[in-house]
Amino acid sequence: MARIEILNLHEIKQFSNPPILNHQEKEYFFRLPKLIYDKIVLFEDKNAIIIVTLLYGYFLKSNKFYYTAAFHDEDISFIIKDQHFKIDCPEKTFYRYKQIVKQYLAINNYTYEIENILQNEANILSSNFIHRKKIFYALVDLSIKL
Repeated sequence: MARIEILNLHEIKQFSNPPILNHQEKEYFFRLPKLIYDKIVLFEDKNAIIIVTLLYGYFLKSNKFYYTAAFHDEDISFIIKDQHFKIDCPEKTFYRYKQIVKQYLAINNYTYEIENILQNEANILSSNFIHRKKIFYALVDLSIKL
């Protein structure tokens, strides 16, 4: 069975990696709300503020969470003002930090209802012979709204 290419390699890389932010965007997106900051400052993990700040900022910019391995070194340096700092975060801890951001931003979990809505929309779009890439981005936009 042949695979249908929806996105080219450059578009896949752009979609699956954190956005590249300029200085003004970093100032805006990497400013944690007081409610989140007050919660994570109590954690013993010294990486908590950095990880949650990056999760929060990247999600605000792209509506997507990224793993710590994908974080840009320049963004880490921007937050902590240290050029050679590496983040170490176990998966369970990372999940807990992600839940803090999701709770603050009131992000819904993926459910069967959402899946059905997306599937119906995909069927409608594909039956109208819309280009694959437009279908993909329309479904991404719809999932953000849901």
